[in-house]
Amino acid sequence: MTNTGRVTSSEQFEARLVDVRAQAGSAAGYEAAVTALAHDLPPVRWGTVLKVARAGLPDEAAVSSTARGREAALAEELWDWLADVRHGRVAPGDLAVAVPAYVALPAREDFDDVAGRGSSIDAHTLCMLVVERVLTWVGAGEVHEQTETDLFRWLHLRAHPEPTSEQLAQVMARRRRRLEAVTRPAGEVAGSLCSSAPPAGWLDDALEAIVAGPYSADQLDEMLEQLAAGQGGGSPRWESCRQGFAVGVQTELTALAPADAASVHGSLLRWLVDQAVPVTVARLRWAESYTRLVLAFLAPHPSRDGRNTALQAHHLALAAMRREGGPGPDLLEELILVAWLCHQQRLGLDVAAFLESRTKLARLLG
Repeated sequence: MTNTGRVTSSEQFEARLVDVRAQAGSAAGYEAAVTALAHDLPPVRWGTVLKVARAGLPDEAAVSSTARGREAALAEELWDWLADVRHGRVAPGDLAVAVPAYVALPAREDFDDVAGRGSSIDAHTLCMLVVERVLTWVGAGEVHEQTETDLFRWLHLRAHPEPTSEQLAQVMARRRRRLEAVTRPAGEVAGSLCSSAPPAGWLDDALEAIVAGPYSADQLDEMLEQLAAGQGGGSPRWESCRQGFAVGVQTELTALAPADAASVHGSLLRWLVDQAVPVTVARLRWAESYTRLVLAFLAPHPSRDGRNTALQAHHLALAAMRREGGPGPDLLEELILVAWLCHQQRLGLDVAAFLESRTKLARLLG
């Protein structure tokens, strides 16, 4: 690292961010660069914390627009086909997330070589493994059996005549086995189900790339509206989230209750959009879990004792997220979340002390 010493000006801070960006290619390098910078920072406001987080984000301009264009074209094709076979009655709800997730693999340049020229049932299995994990992360539930049948028929009919009853039965049999294994790695499940499995690691790597693709504000608004409408009379939780996204106000969290978590989830999504942080599927997942757990930990402590209560709630929430579903957010994602928390609570942050507490908690959790 070329820059060292106490940071006392915005120019010095911007120069140090160059070091952070230079190390952002790996999680370990980014964490080391942030830790070095933190020791030279005085307590800072949330905007500075967010700048440190943004330094680790990929350059959106460098992300190929070709793949996104293929995804958009395939999604439009699938929506049109669904509207045609359902005579214009395309139910919202799970489809808002399922359609873009389902076409993400076929939009990849290497999909035909890996799965597209083989069995359509294998190809569909891979696509549904992606859909089910994305739906789980977002918290939208599983797709209906008829929806899955329609998705398979669309994929199958792109290269084959109408599927037989035997093929449809095989799709449903695999569905049951997939849903039983929804918490297992997608590649592992694909290896046990597909007659011609993809190369080791291909699906899991593809899934990571898929979830890196961000939603625009308009796409988020449409998705939340469709999830709120649901398939069976609507979803109060998603309606609250949609309203929170529409309003997006700064709220004193210690004045709220756990029942307000869905609305706060929507407010966090709006904040991410307003701060130009790409809203990925993974961040949708973190946002829901984080707001729910932070409010659960803040609710028993209504004394509004400021910094300590809020940051303790942050660390407790992250610990609970890791217990609920694996490793949890990395440092970059944590900095985004704690920047939002500091914004909501009007707090400054000693980044070095925050990182030290984070390290101690990691050691305690083993």
